[in-house]
Amino acid sequence: MGAGHVMRCLAVARAWMARGGRVVLLTCGLEELLAVRVRRLGLEIAPLAEAWPMPGDLDVTLAALRGESGPAWLLLDGYHFDREYMAALQQTGTRVCVVDDLADRAFFPAQIVVNPNCYAHRLHYDGPPGLQTLLGGRYVMLREEFLAMDRHPPAQAARPGRNLLVTMGGGEASQALLEVLDILPLAGVDDLSVHVVAGFACERREELLRSAEAQPYACRVSFAVENMAPLLSWAHATVSAAGGSVWEMAYAGVPAALTVLADNQRLIAAELAAAGAALALGRSPGLDPRRASRIVHRLMTDQTLRKALIDAGQGLVDGCGPARIVAAMEEYGHA
Repeated sequence: MGAGHVMRCLAVARAWMARGGRVVLLTCGLEELLAVRVRRLGLEIAPLAEAWPMPGDLDVTLAALRGESGPAWLLLDGYHFDREYMAALQQTGTRVCVVDDLADRAFFPAQIVVNPNCYAHRLHYDGPPGLQTLLGGRYVMLREEFLAMDRHPPAQAARPGRNLLVTMGGGEASQALLEVLDILPLAGVDDLSVHVVAGFACERREELLRSAEAQPYACRVSFAVENMAPLLSWAHATVSAAGGSVWEMAYAGVPAALTVLADNQRLIAAELAAAGAALALGRSPGLDPRRASRIVHRLMTDQTLRKALIDAGQGLVDGCGPARIVAAMEEYGHA
């Protein structure tokens, strides 16, 4: 999974902890820099040696749950958690909340399903009687640093824009970042200033640094940035993968041109473009350089377009998603 899955779980975890709860993160193969951040936020980490469908995942998870003194909630975020896995948890009396994007499993043995995507209302979730579905932008999981932001950054008054943030999420996406850097000189944006943020799992650091140094515009590269909020305040626009970070940008009021790195991002990019909340660049690697550069040029130079994208994006996300999810868990417990 990409780091975005961890990040949205952290948003719910912090909302749970704000209500006096304790949180343990059970995960496999967590990047060390991300693990440091998780611990700094006050979570415990229980490492899994292997991921489901290897049985060790379920064995360790059930052992951790048995160690709890009272009823526990397990928040699941991963496309590999199938019906068999969820059913095994249900048999132990564990309360299960599944974070999902695709509704690609025929049956969800769970108490709650959360799908924060703008297309979620068109999907069908089948599960046991009483399954609660929390669907759409009201349940976007934003972390505290974004909720503390000014939702109308002063940078958006710029006409035309010059500060461009390029980010492809927290995972390994070096090829997509390099592709965008090669395209940007074609955009013809005066005084362009670019800040590239590579993820926790970036493998081609030296190549990215060399590419940035060779660009005809001001360009810097940062790795594994813990707090993206100041960069969003700086940016007039972003080029981003259509992953979980799109909701942070929408909330913060930073218009985006979106690339698709994986199949699960395709619907997000298409829906946000249809809603007038983002521009669609296409699949990466494989972007059309001329088309992509024209889109970036328009995004940076057309203040009217940027304002329309901001208004549409902020209409989708109000920042209260984590609190609503925790409230649903608490209400189920009281019932």
